[in-house]
Amino acid sequence: LFIQRGAFLGCWANIETEMSYQGWKGLFSGEGLFFVRARSRDGLGGKVYMSSFGALERILIKKGQTITVDSGHIVAYEDCVTYKIGKVGDMKSFLMGGEGFVCHFEVVDRGPRTRDGFVWVQTRDFQNQAGMMRQIMGA
Repeated sequence: LFIQRGAFLGCWANIETEMSYQGWKGLFSGEGLFFVRARSRDGLGGKVYMSSFGALERILIKKGQTITVDSGHIVAYEDCVTYKIGKVGDMKSFLMGGEGFVCHFEVVDRGPRTRDGFVWVQTRDFQNQAGMMRQIMGA
């Protein structure tokens, strides 16, 4: 499980965590260069606790399906899922409208071992909410 910075709260004792370098892809997704990677040490599973801004929704991705998520709403995704960076609209809407990058999630094809995967998203975007609050407060 890859978890965006700031969203990891805790986990069971059998879960190990480490920082995972996401490279430029992570930076352009708006989630940063590093994610927290959480996985079971003993293969028995376990629980990981995450926080979000707004509600936390789990989205199932099936083999052959692509799910597009605004980069500001990504909380976590399983390691059987990968993503590509895209943009919303054309260059004019990108520059003038404040729209940014999106992530196109797909299941990694591992032949007969391919399985469906999950992406967790938050229903609110902290950056947009903060901008709205600044306007209301007059700052």
